[in-house]
Amino acid sequence: MLVSSFLDLGISIILLETGEKKTLLDRGQNPRYISTGHLVYAQGGRLEAVPFDLANLKVTGSPVPVLDNVRIEGSLGAAQYAISHDGTLIYLPGVYEGKSTLMWLDRKDHAERLQFPAKTYGTFQLSPDGQRLAIGVQNTKWDIWIFDLLRGSRSKLTIEGNNWVPVWMPDGRMVTFSSDRAGAYNIFVQSVDGSGEIKQLTKSETTQWPSSWPPDGKLLAFEEARQACDIYLLSINGESKRQPFASTRFVEFHPAFSPDGRLIAYASDEQGQFDVYVQPYPQTGEKWRVSTEGGEEPVWSRGSHELFYRNGRKWMAVSYSMNPKFSAELPRVLFEGDYVNVFGRSYDVSPDGRRFLLLKSSEEPSRQTQLNVVTNWFEEVKRKVPGGK
Repeated sequence: MLVSSFLDLGISIILLETGEKKTLLDRGQNPRYISTGHLVYAQGGRLEAVPFDLANLKVTGSPVPVLDNVRIEGSLGAAQYAISHDGTLIYLPGVYEGKSTLMWLDRKDHAERLQFPAKTYGTFQLSPDGQRLAIGVQNTKWDIWIFDLLRGSRSKLTIEGNNWVPVWMPDGRMVTFSSDRAGAYNIFVQSVDGSGEIKQLTKSETTQWPSSWPPDGKLLAFEEARQACDIYLLSINGESKRQPFASTRFVEFHPAFSPDGRLIAYASDEQGQFDVYVQPYPQTGEKWRVSTEGGEEPVWSRGSHELFYRNGRKWMAVSYSMNPKFSAELPRVLFEGDYVNVFGRSYDVSPDGRRFLLLKSSEEPSRQTQLNVVTNWFEEVKRKVPGGK
C-alpha cells in the first residue's frame, strides 16, 4: 500500500499488488500514516490530521489542524517535517508562499524580468511564435492564464475545476491542459480566444497531463501517473486512440517531440538516476542516452540543432546531427542558477534558441537554522483528533 499526493491537489491510496487507486482527500500534500490511526498531511503551511481506518482504507472523520507554521518549499510543495515511530515530530518552522517572477536569461547570462506580478506559478509554455505564454497560476485554485508578452496583458483561460500543465497545439490557436473538472485529472483542449466548446481528449481514473505535439498536430505525447509515470501517444483522428511509448516499471516523463517530429526526447530513471534519452518516432528499437551525469526536462531548439535539458541548478545544451541517424555531442553547461523548479517543465526556450524563460523566487532565501522537535506528539494528535484506531 502506498499513500501518495498529487502535489497539493489531493491524497490517494494505491494498492501496490493491483495498482488500484482510491482518492482519500481532495486536498493536502506529503501525507504520513501514523500508528494512532490517523493520516497526517500538510495543507497551507500547517499540518492537519484525519482519522483513518487502515483495515478498510477509508477516512472516518473530518480533518483537524494540529500544527501551524510548517515550512513549505516552493511550487513543488515539499513540507519540511518528519515523524518517527515513537511519536517524535521534527519540523522546520516558517511559511513559504511560493511566489515567483518570470525572467528571460540569455546565453551571456544577461537577465531581464518580465513585468508581470509575482504569483504562485506552475508549468508554462511559450506559444509557437514566442509572443504569448500559457501558464498555470494558483490563487484559490489552479487555472491556466494567457500572457501576451508583447502587450504585457494577461487573461484567464479556464474557469471550472483545477487546471494546469498547459501545452500549445502547433497552430497556436488551441491549448491542451490537465483538469479535474470531470473527476480525475484528464486532458482537455480549449481555444485560446474562448470560442467553441472545451473538448475532453482522455477519460481515465488515473492522473494524466499533456507534454508535447509534433508539427502536424496529429499526435499528443502525454504522461500518466500510475505506480510510476509512463509516456503514451494519443492519435487525434476522431477516435482518440492511444499507444504506449515508454511504459515500464521505471519512471518515464517529460516527452518532447523534435521540431521535425522524427524524434522524442524524454527523461527516465532506468539506470538509477534521471537521464535524458532520445528515441526515433515511429520507434525502431534504437535509443540514445544524451545526458552523461543526470538530466530531465528536455526542450528542443527550433533555431538550431540543439537539445537543452536541466540537471539540478544547471542548464545543459547538446548539439546533435541527423546524418543519417541521430548522434549527439557531449553536453555543455549553458548557465547555472537557483531558479524555481515547478511540477512538470520549469523553463522554456525562445523560438530562436537564444533566450530562456525561467521562474525566479520572489521570496528571500531561507536563513532558518532551527529545527523544532516535539516529543510524545502522538498524544497531542489523539487529543485534538479523537476517533483514530
